[in-house]
Amino acid sequence: MDKSKLYREKLQAQMDEWAADLDKLKAKARGQGADAGLEIQGMLEQLESKLREGKARLKAAWEAEKQEDEV
Repeated sequence: MDKSKLYREKLQAQMDEWAADLDKLKAKARGQGADAGLEIQGMLEQLESKLREGKARLKAAWEAEKQEDEV
């Protein structure tokens, strides 16, 4: 297995771990009071957005690398 593939798999595993952590935090936020829960929920949504953005960028980079390999 080449270094590039190992690196991609490592990044994907890290992002999956972050997604699981976000799910745990969301569940914990639901258990908080209404005001605290809303504030925490807003922060979690921002983190989730950043995670989705990171996954999209990673996918785009993988696709670009794949196209370069085909040339």
